[in-house]
Amino acid sequence: MRHELAPDPAVAPHPLDALLTGEAGAAGHSQTRAPDLQLCPACCGRFVVPGEVHEVVAQTRLRLELVCTACGWSKVDVHHDEELIELECDLDLAFADVLSLLETIWLANEEEQILRFSAALEADAILPSDF
Repeated sequence: MRHELAPDPAVAPHPLDALLTGEAGAAGHSQTRAPDLQLCPACCGRFVVPGEVHEVVAQTRLRLELVCTACGWSKVDVHHDEELIELECDLDLAFADVLSLLETIWLANEEEQILRFSAALEADAILPSDF
């Protein structure tokens, strides 16, 4: 006799559905300023990171390469320290969001495993030979 061990999706939506469809932000972080350097002009993704530093142009300016890790776009240009500090802050927030989403996914997976194990116990679907 086969027992259905998966939770019924009609009962409750998966905890990640809202996060993955964009209805809620990971970790509650939001960009309050326009992401100037982080936004790729080629693919419109937010995956631009600093690359190679070519030269120090002035005390507060650097000529460096910006690279999009999603599409490979790159550009060498002069940027002021303020722009680079803003980019660094944006990257830090994005990294924190990724870590928070990873933790949310891990917790949701753990919860789902517990629910499946509990359902298997209730259905007498676990045998001593399973261990």
